[in-house]
Amino acid sequence: MLTAIKKRVFIFFLFFVKIGVVAHEYAHKQAAKNQNLAIHEVVYFYPSGKVVHDQPKSYKRMFIVSAAPFILNTSFGFTIFFSIITYINYVGPGSITPTVAAILLFGTWVGISLCIYAFPSSQDIQNIKNKAKQKWDEKPFGILGTPVFLIRHMNILLSLPIILVLLILNRTRKIYSHYIFTAVIVYFAYYAASITTFG
Repeated sequence: MLTAIKKRVFIFFLFFVKIGVVAHEYAHKQAAKNQNLAIHEVVYFYPSGKVVHDQPKSYKRMFIVSAAPFILNTSFGFTIFFSIITYINYVGPGSITPTVAAILLFGTWVGISLCIYAFPSSQDIQNIKNKAKQKWDEKPFGILGTPVFLIRHMNILLSLPIILVLLILNRTRKIYSHYIFTAVIVYFAYYAASITTFG
């Protein structure tokens, strides 16, 4: 009985700490579902998050499913920070009760966790690269088919800058770029909230 309770407490604590991972995997799941892909397994955070689904046939669908967590986590994190800062600016720090302060702190942690775990995983990046390579290998006439490839797959060309950014973010995680990224999102939220509140 005690062991079961400890396990539940541990899982709840892990959920709280890694709520950004839950959102990351949920974004994968919903994106795959919206692209009409069969979902075979979903693990939100324990022991590690993953979503197993059918492979998209098109590059566009693969890109959407792989990049969805970055878009969702970042946008939700920004919205949370913006809302908290706007509220504090509006009511004033001195008017915040302990209960409200606890709610704001919890919201702040959720925003931080969302942004920290917004970066695409190595598998996400690899999925995009593999699908782009597959489409490249399918082009007719070898290297002479490059113009045809670019015309038929303009979405791959247009997504290259985004892929480059996602790749850099993923590769620089070891030097804590995800924390720097989170700080940048907080700054932009503060700036936007300041303009909104004070004009």
